[in-house]
Amino acid sequence: MNPAITDRRAPSSTMEPPAPVARSDEHVDATPARRYAAGATGWPERLLQMASRMRRTCPEETDILLWANELESLAGHAEDEARKIHRLENELTSARLDLRLAEHHLLASEARGQDARHTALHDPLTGLPNRHSFEEISAEVLAGHATRTREFGLLYIDLDGFKAINDTHGHSIGDELLKVVGSRLSHGVRSQDSVCRHGGDEFVCLLLDIQDTEQVAAIADKLFAAVSAPCQIGPLAVSVAPSIGIALYPGDGATLVDLLRNADCAMFRAKLLRLRHVFFGDSSV
Repeated sequence: MNPAITDRRAPSSTMEPPAPVARSDEHVDATPARRYAAGATGWPERLLQMASRMRRTCPEETDILLWANELESLAGHAEDEARKIHRLENELTSARLDLRLAEHHLLASEARGQDARHTALHDPLTGLPNRHSFEEISAEVLAGHATRTREFGLLYIDLDGFKAINDTHGHSIGDELLKVVGSRLSHGVRSQDSVCRHGGDEFVCLLLDIQDTEQVAAIADKLFAAVSAPCQIGPLAVSVAPSIGIALYPGDGATLVDLLRNADCAMFRAKLLRLRHVFFGDSSV
């Protein structure tokens, strides 16, 4: 066989390609692709396969970098959102605290308003409704009785001998005596009735839905007995007797002014005649 012909035969596909020829003026890269490119001119299919693998690999690496950048951007965005949420939570907490504080101030203001109204309508010494409160209560009673046939009574009470106790033992003893008298009057009337301190040693009682003068007289006698009972204040035993004038609606007056004036006149008659109580319309006294 001719050696020249033998040398021209194509190498078998199972044979390894010849080693690339290195030249002194050329650096041979150690990577597979550059190694094949340097000396495998006879092996295009293997080279194309390697290039194809490289082309498939490079985009994947690029995508990973893109994904990494995207994840980093998303992480930064998430951190921004987390900071916003945290700020909103702080603002919500602050708003809740402000709301609670406002509610506290509102409740305190309402309580102060109620206290102020209570103070404005009640006597600071005895705790009973004062004159202003009595006017409000009387106006309501008059409005309620305007369309009703039943009467109500107004009792005007003055304490005999109180000035002497006040002058002899001092105002502190007199104040304690007024507290006791106010309590006794409050416990001596019915639940629907009301007792007010009108000023000084004077009290007024409103008796609602009375049936007749005998019922009013019985209540007046009960109040007289309660107030006249001896009172122990510290080491002192003191006592006062009330004079009670009675005016009935509507016979003795259709307005509060008329009822008070007529009950006051009846009280002076009771004091003058030393009677427990006197009805304004009673012509026998």
